[in-house]
Amino acid sequence: MPHNRRKGDRLRAGERRERALELSLAGRSLRQIGAELGISHSRAGDFIREALAESAERRGELADKLRERELRRLERLIASLDPYREDPAAANTIIRAGERIAKLHGLDAPARLEHSLAGPDLSALSDEQLATLEAWLAGDAPEGVLELPPAPPPQGNGNGRNGHPPG
Repeated sequence: MPHNRRKGDRLRAGERRERALELSLAGRSLRQIGAELGISHSRAGDFIREALAESAERRGELADKLRERELRRLERLIASLDPYREDPAAANTIIRAGERIAKLHGLDAPARLEHSLAGPDLSALSDEQLATLEAWLAGDAPEGVLELPPAPPPQGNGNGRNGHPPG
């Protein structure tokens, strides 16, 4: 009999985790959620974190199943087109399906992107200016204009590949 009781406790705990998440989504505080569920506010937070983790795990499982189904579909497509691989249209479709398979397996190297940010030279700021900037970013700065040093000149070789035009 204790085994059935534990199963019922797990079921109730799962329902309470789900309810805690619903209440959180409705804008309730942890204290309000705890009071409604008859648990502490810290346990309410635990329930919400557990529910989110379960949801993420479930989404991962569903994504894996979908990925496997798509891979099988692409493999069948390639197998069905193989006898016609000399035809340019069929060959093109086989190549595109192979590229999609590589993406689904994560075989393609990520694209390298270069980012540059032209902005003020913050290293030239005094401690007082840095404190004012931090207050301004936090929304606690006094009214007025924040004076910052000019941006440094762009660095690059002038070939246009670093985000700056040649010249």
